[in-house]
Amino acid sequence: MRIFMNLNLAELLLGNQKAEADIKEELSILVNDIVSRPVSSHIAAYILGGGFGRGEGSVILRDERYTTSNDYDMFAIQVDELSENDFSQMVQEIEEKYHLKFFGIDRMTRDHFLQIASSKTVSQADFDFMLGSKILWLNPAYKDDDLPSIFAHYGKEKREILLESAYRVLTTRFWCIVALTNWEDLTSLYDLQYVEDAQFFYFQQVKLATAIVDAVLIAEKRYDTPKFLEKLEVLKDTEFAKQQDVRLLVYLVREKIWNTNHFSLSIEERKELWNLYCSCVEFVMNFDKIRYAKFSIKEALHRKYAAIRHRKFNCWALGDYEALRQLDIKKLRELQGKMRRMYA
Repeated sequence: MRIFMNLNLAELLLGNQKAEADIKEELSILVNDIVSRPVSSHIAAYILGGGFGRGEGSVILRDERYTTSNDYDMFAIQVDELSENDFSQMVQEIEEKYHLKFFGIDRMTRDHFLQIASSKTVSQADFDFMLGSKILWLNPAYKDDDLPSIFAHYGKEKREILLESAYRVLTTRFWCIVALTNWEDLTSLYDLQYVEDAQFFYFQQVKLATAIVDAVLIAEKRYDTPKFLEKLEVLKDTEFAKQQDVRLLVYLVREKIWNTNHFSLSIEERKELWNLYCSCVEFVMNFDKIRYAKFSIKEALHRKYAAIRHRKFNCWALGDYEALRQLDIKKLRELQGKMRRMYA
């Protein structure tokens, strides 16, 4: 098997060639290991998504080498039968071997990939995957589909991003507030007993900021690119930006994509970020109240089903943001307990 690496300098991240070289070397070692495993014979391609996929990867300096500040978002396009247990075991072994805390490889079938590529109405996740990814490896045994060409042509047609994607990204990132805060002492920036370090807390708040940006652009039907460098310029001209001061959002996201993070956030800035989150939730909900109501009912049914089947599913709802808006400490502590147990 061969590695298909097409990652030129300045493609994985912005503004730091030393970091670019370190990340490229780290990824090469990782991918070479993955494709050498027997399960990869069932895979047509491994794809790099997330920040590095769109060329805005986030790094930290550790022992004089740059490494990812979070983990790598990878995808696999599967072409024939493959045991779930075998694939999951491979991913777990890679995670443990390279000390990756949140590593995972999302699998999709070849047919599902082609369906995503041809759909005109898509989720944010699928849109970002198609326009903000890089092919890491192509299996030479499978030549039925010209995958590079499919990715290259995707952006030539207009796509509509589902409004439900805005609901979901805001729901998911509510964890960044509720799970990490010390609700017993709001003079503390975060819960020192739960959060491993200041950098982890800071990056989670940046993720919260990116979720707000994404949700606004999706709601206003102006989500045309996965790149935050471009999204921030669009954000400044949105209706939301006319109603709210978005300078903190722009500052946090710019620091992340340019890797100039100062890892500092004041109590007042945290409060401002909470207010922006609540305002964004209300802004998005009000775009289509009937659609939001249907989404809420559907998600509630999914939560009940997941509980019965003992499966992981968000144990909180977007509507729970009201506890934050009202600063209902009792409710927030209850939600925090559920969130932490879910990821224990």
